[in-house]
Amino acid sequence: TPTGTICAGNLLRESTAPCQADPLVLLNYNAGLSLTNTISPGTHQLQVTGYHQDPDAPPVTSLQLWTSTDGGTTWQPARVTGGWNGAFTVTYAVPASGTNGYVSIKAQASDAAGNDITQEIDNAYAIAAAPASSVRTGSRR
Repeated sequence: TPTGTICAGNLLRESTAPCQADPLVLLNYNAGLSLTNTISPGTHQLQVTGYHQDPDAPPVTSLQLWTSTDGGTTWQPARVTGGWNGAFTVTYAVPASGTNGYVSIKAQASDAAGNDITQEIDNAYAIAAAPASSVRTGSRR
């Protein structure tokens, strides 16, 4: 049992077994969103970092990621690069039309010991509306 850790089973006197952090794989996403928490149509990069609660757990070594802009009806595979120290760069495209207005994310990651996570985030963030075309008003002389 790590120093400073209180195990609920020990505290409640239901167990005397040592406790430890489970080797849960967790994912942190940085989508580089605007100040309004949106993303514009086009090609983008998403930074994904895999990590554990236990700092001594094996490193996250693989990531696959798909995006959907139609509410999860279809999924497009994204290009994943990197992986050093659990940090990955994901490149994906957001179309200008034919979307439900949001980007959804599906990810699968695993560490060197085979612990893994599959995560789906529906409507993770909004797609910014295309700016309205400039329309001049008034008369020409």
